[in-house]
Amino acid sequence: MQSKRALQWLATSKASLRLQENGWNSVAASSLIDAPLISLEPHERGQPIPLITCTLQLNGRFYKPDPRSAQCRRSGQRSTDSKGCEMTATVALFLATVLFWGSGAIVTSLQASASAPELSVAIRMFLVGLSMLGFSIATGKPITIARSDRLWVMMQGILFFGLAFIAFYKATKGIPSGIAALVLSSSSLFAAIASRLLLNLRISHRATIGIVCGLLGLGIVAAPQIFALRLNPQTVTGFIWAGVAAMATGAGTAIAARNQRRGLPIPVLMGWGALCGCGFGVAWAMVVGTSLTIPVTVGYLAQLAYLAIVASCVTFLMYFTLIEKVGPARAAYALTVVPIVAITISIIFEGLHIDTRLAFGGATILLGNILVLNA
Repeated sequence: MQSKRALQWLATSKASLRLQENGWNSVAASSLIDAPLISLEPHERGQPIPLITCTLQLNGRFYKPDPRSAQCRRSGQRSTDSKGCEMTATVALFLATVLFWGSGAIVTSLQASASAPELSVAIRMFLVGLSMLGFSIATGKPITIARSDRLWVMMQGILFFGLAFIAFYKATKGIPSGIAALVLSSSSLFAAIASRLLLNLRISHRATIGIVCGLLGLGIVAAPQIFALRLNPQTVTGFIWAGVAAMATGAGTAIAARNQRRGLPIPVLMGWGALCGCGFGVAWAMVVGTSLTIPVTVGYLAQLAYLAIVASCVTFLMYFTLIEKVGPARAAYALTVVPIVAITISIIFEGLHIDTRLAFGGATILLGNILVLNA
């Protein structure tokens, strides 16, 4: 078993004894077969020697680690423990990401009922933009964007941080937040379509099947409400806004992929994109005549802080850290778990009833997401 633990020792006249005491056996040169060779001269004091399956040459003699030694066993145990701790940290990061994102849906519905969605989104994105740009400056990242990329960043901000969020806020006013989150999770399907239309990227056969499954699932979930238009127009409006949010998120995601391929740092993209989304929200409010006042209550301000800091800045940073740890394909599974968390919370706090149609339609949407994400 290989171990990355470094053995610190001094290369003195007693080095051979020190090696043997720490699990290294003297071997003949004829026994060295396909073994990496480390040569160490006596003057190299304090040189760390990795306790791995290798060979050390010192003063004309050769040494190899003894796997039966207590040092090797302890080192191997530490390596196993380290991997276990790293796995635990990764799982915790995954669970925190889906929990914060999933819980954001019901907090959004509470805030949407307290003030105009476009104004709440504008304030939220203003806080997100300042926070992410401040984070970029603090970590030494340049926040300037090349002129050729500015239009694309603005488009990403308007679609992803502006229209998508406003539409989702409006959706939660007509349908339970868990259902809205389920519809929003289909954004990966629309991202594949938008990537084809905007970036001319090919859609694989698996992605095509995933898109068909996802759209079929959306139809199963929403069709009964659409046919009941005269009975519950508010619910139908909620589904329409949720669909707009999914499409805007998908288009914004496709543009974000283009911007990231240009080498633009993600926190910088988030910062400027969120500020563009803020401007879009303010413009929307002015066009429709929304009063530019918010309820200054503890509940509203707490919801705003949670959505801006925890459910946006912190969660996005955790998600991107997760991508670094396990790769984008595995990290993207968080997007399929988020609606499950949101629906569970909606069942507990909003009295959402799960019937066979909703369960089958939701499973079909999630299957479509998995196929697209693994295409």
